[in-house]
Amino acid sequence: MHQKKPGPVNGQKHSAIKRTPFGMRLSLARKARGLSQFDLGIKAGLSQRTIVRYERDFLGPSIKAINKIAKALNVSTNFLLGGSTSRTNKGDVKPYLLKHFNMLQELPPKEQKKILDMIEIAAAKTKCGGR
Repeated sequence: MHQKKPGPVNGQKHSAIKRTPFGMRLSLARKARGLSQFDLGIKAGLSQRTIVRYERDFLGPSIKAINKIAKALNVSTNFLLGGSTSRTNKGDVKPYLLKHFNMLQELPPKEQKKILDMIEIAAAKTKCGGR
């Protein structure tokens, strides 16, 4: 018997689905490291498509995948799984960023997307040498 994949219900758009701590924290940690989904996939030995599906909560990661991602991002698995807001690995995100991440989690999904889009634009400009 096939399990139904998480997705929109009753005409709901994918962007309106509340993301799990894993998908959201994965996306935030990846962006904080300045990595694209493709780059993270390479570092973790996973495909870009898999990273996209994890971030959007279309697919739940295996324990092995969680460990690979945590190692590639230099964060704790506990952080990725939503058990802690502090990271114990070197290269942790600064406390003020975690504070803002927690504020971001409280916003409606549409507002979260707007802010994450702005972060991606700023990161892309910085990566290309612009300001």
